[in-house]
Amino acid sequence: MAIDHEILKVCRHQTKGKKESDLQEELTKAKSKLENNPNDHSKTYYNVVQEKLESLYEEKTKGVIIRARATWHEHGEKSTKYFLNLEKRNHVKKHIRKLCINGKITMDLHCILKEQERFYTALCKSSINSPNIGEKILSFLNDLNIP
Repeated sequence: MAIDHEILKVCRHQTKGKKESDLQEELTKAKSKLENNPNDHSKTYYNVVQEKLESLYEEKTKGVIIRARATWHEHGEKSTKYFLNLEKRNHVKKHIRKLCINGKITMDLHCILKEQERFYTALCKSSINSPNIGEKILSFLNDLNIP
């Protein structure tokens, strides 16, 4: 199952990159056609290809903005470098690179993930071992004076 996921991921990445490079190549051809033969058909074709490429870039920009969680982004602003850097910074900030486990500092990601799993499992585990906890809860609820 993991192999299928990786294959799909690579195929999607290659398809997206190929689409962009195909559009750039098509735009170059349309531009040379327009320069060699400046008529309405060539100009219209050039404009259509340019709009397709711009919409592709706009789609990529929107994805970056969503991943960067920039809720204050104004419509029409195209500072993609900023959002790419913001996404990279957020990625670095949310990962633990060093952790002190039993008095030893480790940088091994596998050990860090195991320790995180152990910590949150222990944190979420129920620690109520009292045999008459139900009676205590009912007693507490009955003693409440709610207006």
